Amino acid sequence: MESTFTLFKVRGIAIGLNWSWLLIFALVVWSLAQALFPATYPGLGGTTYLFMALVAAAAFFGSVLLHELGHALRAQREGMPIKGITLWLFGGVAHLAGSPPNPGAEFRVAIFGPVISAVLAVGFIGAAFVGDQLGWPGPVQGVVDYLGRINVLVLAFNLIPALPLDGGRVLRSWLWRRQDSFTAATRSASRAGQAFGWMLVAIGVAGLFGGGTAFGGLWLAFIGWFLIQAARAEREQALVRRALAGLRVGDVMRPLGDQATIGPERPAGNGDRGGPWSWPAPAREAASRSATVEADRPVVDAMSVLGETGGRVAVMDGGRHVGTLDVADVGQALERGLARPPEQRPARSAGIAVWVVVGLIIAVAGLALYRPPHVVIAPGEAIEVGDDIVIDGVPVDDLNGRYLIATVSLSRRSALTTLWSALREDRDVVPVQHVFPPGVRPEEFSRVQRQVFDESRRVAAAAAARAVGLPVRVSGSGARILEVVEGSPADDVLRVGDVIVEVDGQPIRTAADVVDAVRSRPAGTDVPVGVERDDGRRTVVVTTEELPDVAGRVGIGVLLETRGLDVNLPFEIRFEDRDIGGPSAGLAYGMAIADLLDEADFARGRTLAATGTISIDGDVGPVGGIEQKAIAVDDAGADLFVVPQTEVDHASGEGVRVRGVKTIEEALAAVSG
Repeated sequence: MESTFTLFKVRGIAIGLNWSWLLIFALVVWSLAQALFPATYPGLGGTTYLFMALVAAAAFFGSVLLHELGHALRAQREGMPIKGITLWLFGGVAHLAGSPPNPGAEFRVAIFGPVISAVLAVGFIGAAFVGDQLGWPGPVQGVVDYLGRINVLVLAFNLIPALPLDGGRVLRSWLWRRQDSFTAATRSASRAGQAFGWMLVAIGVAGLFGGGTAFGGLWLAFIGWFLIQAARAEREQALVRRALAGLRVGDVMRPLGDQATIGPERPAGNGDRGGPWSWPAPAREAASRSATVEADRPVVDAMSVLGETGGRVAVMDGGRHVGTLDVADVGQALERGLARPPEQRPARSAGIAVWVVVGLIIAVAGLALYRPPHVVIAPGEAIEVGDDIVIDGVPVDDLNGRYLIATVSLSRRSALTTLWSALREDRDVVPVQHVFPPGVRPEEFSRVQRQVFDESRRVAAAAAARAVGLPVRVSGSGARILEVVEGSPADDVLRVGDVIVEVDGQPIRTAADVVDAVRSRPAGTDVPVGVERDDGRRTVVVTTEELPDVAGRVGIGVLLETRGLDVNLPFEIRFEDRDIGGPSAGLAYGMAIADLLDEADFARGRTLAATGTISIDGDVGPVGGIEQKAIAVDDAGADLFVVPQTEVDHASGEGVRVRGVKTIEEALAAVSG
């Protein structure tokens, strides 16, 4: 954790960087630019995301530096020498020379870092709120919002009562005051630190085998290992402090009359102990120019000076050179101290209540850090689609009402949030493999789902045009397989790159055709599938399988895209970009487009919501998460919720009026009646 190079000084405190900081800085920039900012602020462009990431990462480590400065400046006020501050792989560390003189000083030094983080968190969160009200540009809002949230995380993590974290030092200060023993307090707080460290290791390992990312699991395990080692080091330092308690440098130094000769003929060794040796004048002069310690300084504090000077320092008393101190002197004193019997007066018990609180905080922290292999399905937004659609080339009528798409939120959350969600009636918790296919990269799954959403809107435009009597020509040459889910019915039968051109004798033009054909059969049905492969065309048999509601109930375990989809409409249509995935918005878009194209007023001033897949021929297919979608549209004040006929029962009872339909024509008739 030592600095590789120094940047600048603040009130005499050297601020430096360790080479490992470059790795973590690059990692933070990459994760922000490639994942977080594109997901939360879509459509800004790669250069913008990179600039946002650089600014956010620099400000984040600036916040870490301010946190450590809080410790260092407070330590200076307490009379504790500061060797410097280093930014490194795990954030930052303030190097304090020596130990705190009393429990009060320990508490004040420990708490000042979190106080700085709390001030920063409040400031950035407040700025994000103001920016949201004033409509700040997306890049600015994104950076400020991130800095508010990350400082909250820094604050929460550092306050966990586990050495060597700030919360562990606060705990030690309380135990020290109560037990009147620094050694006993450190031993207890160190155990809490090791327990938390082992818990992080376990969470990291569980993440590796529970559907999480390999990097995330390894990172947590690495942090846990570091905390375990640091907690043990704190305990060992406390034992050293106890062994050397009460000893001054003058008690263990070598007086000038008892020094080894330093010269070319015989260099002195650290372990030399002999008769009365001489200390030549040149050696005395060299010692006076080297690092020095005062004879009345505690030996514990002098150890840091020894470490910086290669193991030997000159001892001064009132400006007079009186001897030397080296690591062998301290080592012998340490051996004698460790050999002493333990304290005659045992330390007071800390009490069971404090450990119940500490254990509860550590357990909650573990639940907040662990992400179990489950997905929380929650009501999402009800989004109006009328403004998304621009039609040119044919007359259109303005919408007299609102059309909403119902969405659900699918997210893998912490164990704490997952447990809470499982207790709520408006949430569902399902295994992650039921939503995100195992073996499929998350970014690839999201990309395909967004592509399916875009395709569903184009198909909806064709279905709507046909429903109002306009000519439409649709062409597609099959459904290309992008991913095959490991362990699914398609595994070892179908391959990535295969193009499905026929299902049970029915020709396949689009990916939606495959979905409709598979879902129209019960689970366990053997379905002949005609595919084109590099070596020609063949027919294989795939057995359908029951899937959770969010995946459409029945499937075979493949991700698809339409090969050569071309929808030839008698008008031009454009859609607003949306960061939404899946095909379930097709029905709502189809109804809105039909209302724009037809002279009839289908909406009639109402708020209409709909969910369901749609085929080019106008057939409406089932979707998932109906219960949560019904809650979302009810909260949005919808007058009617149009759903696939097979899922009416799942949507009923949530407060909104529901109609089930099989085709887009039935949907338009339902809202007209």
